[in-house]
Amino acid sequence: MIWHEQFMRMLLNEAGVRYANDPGYVHDARVAIRRARAAARIYQAYFKPKAVRRYLKRLRRTAELLGAVRDLDVAIGKLQSYQQKTKKQSAGDLQATLDQWFAKRGAAQRTLVEWLDSADYSSFVAEFLHFCRTPGAGIVDLQPQAGDPVTPFQVRHVVPTMLLSNFDQVRAYEVWFEQAEDVPVETLHRLRIACKYLRYNLEFMTGLLGPECAAIIALLRRLQDDLGDLNDAVVSSHLLTTDANAAPPVARYARSQEELIDKLRRQMRGDFTR
Repeated sequence: MIWHEQFMRMLLNEAGVRYANDPGYVHDARVAIRRARAAARIYQAYFKPKAVRRYLKRLRRTAELLGAVRDLDVAIGKLQSYQQKTKKQSAGDLQATLDQWFAKRGAAQRTLVEWLDSADYSSFVAEFLHFCRTPGAGIVDLQPQAGDPVTPFQVRHVVPTMLLSNFDQVRAYEVWFEQAEDVPVETLHRLRIACKYLRYNLEFMTGLLGPECAAIIALLRRLQDDLGDLNDAVVSSHLLTTDANAAPPVARYARSQEELIDKLRRQMRGDFTR
């Protein structure tokens, strides 16, 4: 059911991904695929690996191509906002960088659309929808036989420990914030992923949990917002040319992104311990 819901959300955004200028379609399609892949990881023990492997491979391919476009959309949007705040004489140098990013974005978009137009993708959509609409497809048979040990598989038996395990994965990062040094960017990226799994699992199970669930999800969303801003700054920084030949406005923007990364790394200490 979770896979079907998220996959349908991706498909509903597909026309916008192909033809619209609004980057929101790519964002929403990417989020839907990310949630579908998170569900696969969270609940993978209950599916036969061979039954779902080919679907997960194509979900990953789609996610990677959407991600390449989305990262450039975010970087372009941030640089355009910065451009509007700078003096007119800097606009030309910044526009040259923007033009390069738009070209990269166009290439990434074409690669994405080629995949969406492929026979492999078409068969994937048809087969995966059929799989999602077939009750019990690919499920591991965990019903106990007489004399066999009983493996927990019902929601009431496994969800509490699954959520605690997700929470453990997030809480374990507190050891990094107990140190005087700033937490490495790469470690904060892993924390962002751990937060997503906890948040998504809570959202998948919202109907079974109490009213406190909404407050916890809201806290996780705020934490993820800062981690997301940090990741966006890192992506922009990696896209920039910061060698000695870079135009001064571009170099200044690169420094602003590094300063933002440092600021958000410090801010994360308070966010995480709040």
